[in-house]
Amino acid sequence: MAEIVDAKSERIKLSIPIIVGYLPVGLACGLLLADAGLTWWQVVLMSSLVFGGSAQFVAAALIAQNASVFEVFISVLLLSSRQALYSVSFGPYLKQAPNFKVAWLGYMTADESYAINVLKLQDNSRQKPWAINDALFVATATWLSWILFTASGALFGTFIQIPDVISNFVMVAMFIGILVPNLNNRMMLNTMLLTGVIAVILMTIFQSSYVIIMATAIALAVVFYFLKRQENNRVA
Repeated sequence: MAEIVDAKSERIKLSIPIIVGYLPVGLACGLLLADAGLTWWQVVLMSSLVFGGSAQFVAAALIAQNASVFEVFISVLLLSSRQALYSVSFGPYLKQAPNFKVAWLGYMTADESYAINVLKLQDNSRQKPWAINDALFVATATWLSWILFTASGALFGTFIQIPDVISNFVMVAMFIGILVPNLNNRMMLNTMLLTGVIAVILMTIFQSSYVIIMATAIALAVVFYFLKRQENNRVA
């Protein structure tokens, strides 16, 4: 009984910092999506299906610029593609768990809950067990909190008109806030610089809003090529 109580308290203890961190970001995201023209229930639907701060901020910027549905969809798909790998990476640690639970865990997982769950699963032991239900609790709690906070921001945004200068500032600040913490190694820094250079070059040639998508795809392909080449050299 004591072990069950400890497991539940551990889930809550690990979830709270993520939820608190989501509060300002989620409110800002909801405000910007509402300012771009989405209703509160559309924001709830997007947060439920996408669950990605960077993807939703990009969507808000594109919608505000009257981008096409296809452009928004492709941009969100590219930015959220890493989440498709979550279920696969959870597999080795959750071999006994039902496939639908592992798939559901991958669907609801964001970067923050993924980091916690992977570390706990890697450190899994009899003294500190971490099962699929524990991982699902953390993922679900953070997923629901993100939906709540973005919906609250959207509802708030329906009553207050945000000046363009403020929304533009918030958008840039949030992108910087998302980008900087991820620049923790040379590969990430090189990827950022490569994407920026390609985007500037393509913008001078095509002057199209599709440039960001093209630059991201090209940069990812180049990085993947060099990572694969590095791996092959290591094996050889």
